[in-house]
Amino acid sequence: QPAPTTPAPPAPANSQFDGTIDVQSSVSNGGFAYIVAQDFGVVSDSQSNNSASTLRVFEDGIELGDAHSVHQDIRDFGSGRFSHWGGQLYFSASDSSDPGSNGRVYTYIAGSGAPASNNTPPVVAAPAPVATTPTASSNDPRTRLLASPDRMGFGANATGGSNYVYVRTFAELKSALEQSGNYVLLDPSLSGRTITFTHTIYPADNTTFDGSLAPGHSLVASPNMTGSINMLNVIGGSKRGNQIFHSIKMDGNYSQHRQQHAALQIAHGRDFWIDHVEITDFVDDGILVGFTQNNGADYITVSNCKMYNTDKALYLFYQNQVNHGQGHVTAFFNELAANDRNPLNRGGEHFHFFNNWIHDWKWGSVDSGGLGITNFPATAGNRTVDSNMLSESNVLESPGASNRCGERADPAPGLAYGGWIYTDGQSIYNGHPICNASNHVHKSSTSGPGAPNIPYSYQLLPANQVRAYVEQNAGTLN
Repeated sequence: QPAPTTPAPPAPANSQFDGTIDVQSSVSNGGFAYIVAQDFGVVSDSQSNNSASTLRVFEDGIELGDAHSVHQDIRDFGSGRFSHWGGQLYFSASDSSDPGSNGRVYTYIAGSGAPASNNTPPVVAAPAPVATTPTASSNDPRTRLLASPDRMGFGANATGGSNYVYVRTFAELKSALEQSGNYVLLDPSLSGRTITFTHTIYPADNTTFDGSLAPGHSLVASPNMTGSINMLNVIGGSKRGNQIFHSIKMDGNYSQHRQQHAALQIAHGRDFWIDHVEITDFVDDGILVGFTQNNGADYITVSNCKMYNTDKALYLFYQNQVNHGQGHVTAFFNELAANDRNPLNRGGEHFHFFNNWIHDWKWGSVDSGGLGITNFPATAGNRTVDSNMLSESNVLESPGASNRCGERADPAPGLAYGGWIYTDGQSIYNGHPICNASNHVHKSSTSGPGAPNIPYSYQLLPANQVRAYVEQNAGTLN
């Protein structure tokens, strides 16, 4: 008689199969997934029954799961997920390594006589296309990201997109980010690789851009890039916002082609979270938030970002009469090492800046104010304050700076309003002076408009621990 074909027929009642999985014959299915074509003696999952298989998989005696996983999840997230589908085993190692070379032994138990596991995770849907709806598990990137304690401050209401789309090319990235509702992930195959930006991308409302599954990636501006001067541009008076940018590295490539690009402009809408974004080699701003219109972007958190070897870091751009009352921005745990604007707050009235490491600037460190000297047209109108910020427990150091000012609160001579900086008195300035000190006061002071109201709870890291923490954690995730 010929050998039975796969998938195998149903096993007799109370029959049990066990053995070793032939991982040496496994072939890559992309990402963290591997396929073994092996007869396990039981019926496999199929389109008609996506939980038919009783197969249980073990790595050095420890059970793996989730069973019945979506194949795209196995490829993207690994961590022991598997699926017995169409007579083949789609699976991943517990640490997402190559099971064919990691030296571990993989075994299985299957059949109606196999003891039931007490901790088998819930059954997941059958394999799905690239765009999927995520499940609310601890391994789900969106669930994990939204649970981060760093999603706090004025941008804490940002939830981004929920429809997973995995991208491998610039064209796929542009298409996915410009559609509302998408949670866009760089495919793990892009780890250590470059995506060249040939055109500005205009992210849609309610989107997330997450590069955490592709460590070592870089988004690099092409010498022939077209569109606006920015790589990612959230602009348009109809924008509603609700966007998250997480663990992406952006390279302006200015030293190679001398194009004047900015990395990320958030001009309109509200509720934004920019987290673990790394920016280098731009001639203009790394991150620019706000715009001189009624719908200037507002309620923004910038956390764990790293900006270095670049011209300007963070610019709050709320300098016109219509921006009165805007500029709710929280920035913490950032490494700012640009030539200038580390940051520059021009018109933001509710800026909370704490536990940041600012170093190696040339022309400007922390500035609040300056409407009176801007080259952009600004109408003061009846605004009573130019810029207002609360600066707490930061560290500043730049021995070679041509502008030695650590923090500067510009009183804007000749105008009826100016810039203010309120502090907790705990920042470490390393000998850098406070400039225009009349508007640089303790947060308990009743001078000026008063310190910005902070409506959320937060915990300050002692200033003498800030540099070590930021040095270790800022930038893209590894």
